[in-house]
Amino acid sequence: LLASLGDSSQPGPEQRAPLAAPTPHGDVVYTLPTYGEANYDMVIGEFDVPSSVQIVSSAYEEIVHFGSNQFPIPSGAVGNKFVALIARLYQCFGEAGAGEGLSIKASMVATQLLLQRPHRSAARQEHVDCLQRRLALWRDGNINELIQEARAIQKKVRDATAQAGKNPRQGDDAREFASLI
Repeated sequence: LLASLGDSSQPGPEQRAPLAAPTPHGDVVYTLPTYGEANYDMVIGEFDVPSSVQIVSSAYEEIVHFGSNQFPIPSGAVGNKFVALIARLYQCFGEAGAGEGLSIKASMVATQLLLQRPHRSAARQEHVDCLQRRLALWRDGNINELIQEARAIQKKVRDATAQAGKNPRQGDDAREFASLI
């Protein structure tokens, strides 16, 4: 969890330079928003801001290559905690809070790491238990442990996909057609 997402000395959205500015020729030039310095009261678990930025950025660089393997957000208290976490991260971005530059990337990392399906035939209760355990790891700042778990799950998914592709019956169209009739 990004703790202490309080106000910082950054300029608010109304104090920033405009995102679009006309040129003397009438063209509009778009610029990216600038981010103020990070508030060092903001931490993920026991990590300070520079460490948190490094951890979230390295996790993001890895998870963008993961295959889709997410379970739906469960209903109930655990699902509400997850939604509250993601909402807080988006709110931090939307209100130009202390973690504005980190919050969107952290929300993408959190979604991918926390909602990984443990295995193909996992039941709803397993999803709830996994999400509850993973939320505690995120809150404590154990993102590296979450990444290791996600790597193991992704390896299983890749291996299962590769094994399905090596099925000796695959491509036997006559047998498959006969079984459908």
